[in-house]
Amino acid sequence: MTGQSLSSSSERMPQNPITGQRTPSNFTPLRFTSVTLVSIAPYGCARMEPPARHPVIPANWQFSILESFPRLRDFGKETDGSFTKEPVMSRATVQSLFAVAGLYDLLIGLAFLLAGSQLFAQTGVPQPNHWGYIQFGALMLMIFGLMFLTIAKDPVANRNLMPFGMLLKLFYIGIVGYYWLTSGCPALFKPFLFIDLAMLILFWMAYQSRLDPVPAT
Repeated sequence: MTGQSLSSSSERMPQNPITGQRTPSNFTPLRFTSVTLVSIAPYGCARMEPPARHPVIPANWQFSILESFPRLRDFGKETDGSFTKEPVMSRATVQSLFAVAGLYDLLIGLAFLLAGSQLFAQTGVPQPNHWGYIQFGALMLMIFGLMFLTIAKDPVANRNLMPFGMLLKLFYIGIVGYYWLTSGCPALFKPFLFIDLAMLILFWMAYQSRLDPVPAT
């Protein structure tokens, strides 16, 4: 009787899906949540370990890094402890740059406006079917020259004009460079590509220089 009762009770026990053995109905299985499973022992037992705590990164980690490097920490710091961005170029340098750029474009435009046919003939460039195309482009270049002189007069108040000058240089570099690499370009226009490339870089540096306005006297 006892053997039959044990047999019937063991048949009512749920079967362990891992070991194939039957466990009592009141057995509470382990829940593998927020723990690390290390090994599975016989009879479905497991040795559990709590998860390791992840290192907490402080919210002011940037300042902790700066504190480790005194030279980096004090870079750009004023005497009152505030940080200011040093301008890439001085005001005098920016004014000189755009003054030279303005005179350069004015002279180039004036040369193509008044002596375009002679320049084309001496350099072997085929003449256009109408000189109005060249003269209009020369006048547009002279307008940009006046804009550069306006920036040179007050680079702080006229800083919003600098991107237009950068676009002018960028488009010339793109057009001449494209035809130079694909179908060829007359030698007359190639030197201007390198000059405009240098000006484009300098214009970008000048645009990044946050100059302070001249105090009113």
